[in-house]
Amino acid sequence: QAASIYVGYASGSSGTYTHSGGTTRITSQLRVGDASGAIGSYALSSTGVLDATGITEYIGYSGKGTLTQTGGANQAANIPVGYASGSSGTYTQSGGTTTIGSNLYVGNDAYSVGSYSLSLAGNLTAAGEYIGNSGTGTFTQSGGTNQAANISIGYNSGSSGTYTQSGGIA
Repeated sequence: QAASIYVGYASGSSGTYTHSGGTTRITSQLRVGDASGAIGSYALSSTGVLDATGITEYIGYSGKGTLTQTGGANQAANIPVGYASGSSGTYTQSGGTTTIGSNLYVGNDAYSVGSYSLSLAGNLTAAGEYIGNSGTGTFTQSGGTNQAANISIGYNSGSSGTYTQSGGIA
């Protein structure tokens, strides 16, 4: 258990977290690609459980962040993919379950870029999904299941959102 985990913390740094078994419990925040110029990647697979229940996972906080999920379970209150201005985030899910108690933001702030790819047996559940909240967001679904109470594509003024579905259930 950790209060916070930073993967790729300072400008010019690069960090990788590989998670294929056991439970990682976070009580404050996860930042993948924290500072501008930082690169972070998180790989979740097999029986790994990422338990960030009640907190936020930032995939590309101010830097470049990537989360790749081929299995396991990811639980969080909010997940911004491409959070702050100038950041970029990518979430690729081809398996496992991702459960978001509140919202998924793909391209959160102005001048942020985010992308989410859902395929194969991936299962995504969220209360709300904002594809291009204030930035540029892209959601591509070729398989899997996407369950949300509300999906907003291009939400705030100046945002750009795209949802492309060629398979799966939304």
